[in-house]
Amino acid sequence: MDVPALVLVALALSMDSFAISVTNGLAINKIRFTQGLVIALVLALFQGLMPLAGWAAGMGIQSVVKTAGHWIAFVLLSVIGGKMILRGLQPRQEKADGSIQFTLLLGQGLATSIDALIVGITFAYMKLSIVAAAAIIGGITFLASMTGSFLGKTYSEKVRFRPELAGGIILISLGIKILIEHLRF
Repeated sequence: MDVPALVLVALALSMDSFAISVTNGLAINKIRFTQGLVIALVLALFQGLMPLAGWAAGMGIQSVVKTAGHWIAFVLLSVIGGKMILRGLQPRQEKADGSIQFTLLLGQGLATSIDALIVGITFAYMKLSIVAAAAIIGGITFLASMTGSFLGKTYSEKVRFRPELAGGIILISLGIKILIEHLRF
């Protein structure tokens, strides 16, 4: 696989992380640069490590992951989105630090990187440097996630509705989209 094709794969894989980052930018009250940096680093780390894990696993588990990966992503995104919706329906309370729960962020990273795991399995049978591929995927995801966090921040300052509701709906919609794409309805 040549570098331009790998960049296109990385862009495609980073779109879920971009959407999550926009959602986080909407949900976090007055997101700061360091928060956007942590979000981007965690999402990029998952996106970069999952192809390595898939590559290491090889063909032995390809059929299981290919069959269940979309269900795993759907369930994780739906649970995370449902939690955000429930939080958005509760009486509004200002967060003292305007932060995101790290466990929630880890769940987001895992949910958005299932596709990268599957791509990594396919990489095991191609002539490419898996370390370079993982670095490109992680780097592009980092840039997309930083951009998404601050687009979400910009938008959240202009709206007067509960961003957690919108974020939860976005996450559940993303999970449904992944499920539909893989089931080919």
